[in-house]
Amino acid sequence: TNHCLTPVGRSLAGDRPAQLQLSSELRLRQALDLLDRRSIDVEDLIALTRDERAICRRPEPPFDYETCGAAIMRPQTGELWACWGIPADNDYQLFRLPVSASA
Repeated sequence: TNHCLTPVGRSLAGDRPAQLQLSSELRLRQALDLLDRRSIDVEDLIALTRDERAICRRPEPPFDYETCGAAIMRPQTGELWACWGIPADNDYQLFRLPVSASA
């Protein structure tokens, strides 16, 4: 979602329309509900980014902005899943990155 959660972040954030703030807060609550389980895997996270109630946003007047991509990272294994554009409309690609022995 698109709002600051920490007091420091909120103190530095610029003003935004109340409608956008409420939308962001609602989407965060919906995302937390979707992830409220013991085990979460990559497919769950991909589904979350595609969920149009929670994260994936399409343009709507008067604020014509949309989700422009998404990424899911698993640093321990060096795996990165990414998609371009609206996640609900596009496939993820898996990238494998080298992992350092000290990581």
